[in-house]
Amino acid sequence: MSILKRLFGRKKDGQESASAKRRQPTAGSAVQEAAQSRQANSTARKRKPEPPQTPVACPHCGVILSPPPMRTRKCPECRERIVVRTRRRQKVYMTDAQVAAFDQERAREVLRNRAIRAAEGIGINRQAFEAREETLQKEMPGAGPGDVFWVLANERATSLMKGRMDSSDWHSLSMIYFKQARWLNEQGRSYWHLKREADKAYAQSYAQRGLDTLEIMADDCDGCRAFNGRRFPIGEAVKDWPIPESVCTADWCTCMWNLVVPDHF
Repeated sequence: MSILKRLFGRKKDGQESASAKRRQPTAGSAVQEAAQSRQANSTARKRKPEPPQTPVACPHCGVILSPPPMRTRKCPECRERIVVRTRRRQKVYMTDAQVAAFDQERAREVLRNRAIRAAEGIGINRQAFEAREETLQKEMPGAGPGDVFWVLANERATSLMKGRMDSSDWHSLSMIYFKQARWLNEQGRSYWHLKREADKAYAQSYAQRGLDTLEIMADDCDGCRAFNGRRFPIGEAVKDWPIPESVCTADWCTCMWNLVVPDHF
């Protein structure tokens, strides 16, 4: 009997040992569990609690809608269409007749923000933009944000050119012309003359550092491509820079120049 007990005891111990080994996590499973845990924690952090939904009134009949609709649909009471738009992260509820006015106002807001960003690109902050906007609208009733940006850019360029310009001044002037060219291009207007002036001013900034030769890199269209690889002394380039061509077929000409740096520089 004692022999049988020992035999069965050993078998049981062996079974428990094998079972324990099966329960023991392997290195691979531990890594997988850790990855799943990190993913779960990341998802929990990203998932923000939704703000409480405030009931709104139907713009047609005034019935309270709770919860408010998240997309355009018909009112459950009057069956008229409720148009849902988003503005500044807030839902706006309107009738079809109100949509045109809303879209026009939003387009004006987008244009104004674009003009402010363009002004910031040449060193003019929002406060200065708004101050000039106020005075310009008194001088020119009906002046839009594009007019404000244009006036500010011209005033900044004039101020730079009044004094003795160093390399950084030429670089600033180049950026002003570039932003003005970009503005015209975004409005679907001819911009190539200002893009040329931007390149010429940028070349001047390098001329003052002792570099004197530019090489054109042009591949946007056949007109500009004809100048690819040609070299110009900076003194000649700033007088008659040939690209972009006035008939360039690219939406925005990306042709540019490279500095030719002498070995001794």
